Amino acid sequence: MALFILLVVVGGLAYRVTTAEDRERWLQQGLATFTHVKSTAAVKRKESAPFRDLLRARTPWVLVTLALAAPATATGATAADLENFLLSRPGLPSSLVTEIKLLGTSSLPVPVPKGVPSRHVQIGGAPAVLITAPSGTASGVVWEGRDGIVRGVAGLLNNSDVLSVARQLG
Repeated sequence: MALFILLVVVGGLAYRVTTAEDRERWLQQGLATFTHVKSTAAVKRKESAPFRDLLRARTPWVLVTLALAAPATATGATAADLENFLLSRPGLPSSLVTEIKLLGTSSLPVPVPKGVPSRHVQIGGAPAVLITAPSGTASGVVWEGRDGIVRGVAGLLNNSDVLSVARQLG
């Protein structure tokens, strides 16, 4: 607070002892300096481009998302029974048939393409599906929490890092 009062007093004295022309000249110099500093700060330096590119390539990106799950219950029917019933319906597009078959017997209906490594894990006591890129450079995990919210964590990270983030979210 004392610094603010000091600045106001000094500013008031400077205003009183200068002429209108001096104030106008100082204002123009201040605006020119501010504009120059602003434009210099906004310019991307060409010499730092390789560093920025390398940093972007090495920086892991993580995506964390939430979604509300529509509750569905069944009494007496298994997942295989429901799959067989759906597939017996006439007129289903082949793309939908493929997606239904990809669901398999997962604890969560997360379609995983053939050849993509996946495994069942636990996140906060809830079943989850961990999917890994064949190259191992990316992975993701999807689970439904006890609160009914579907969560997902994915990124250019290995399995243990993705699971660590997911387990922190619970």
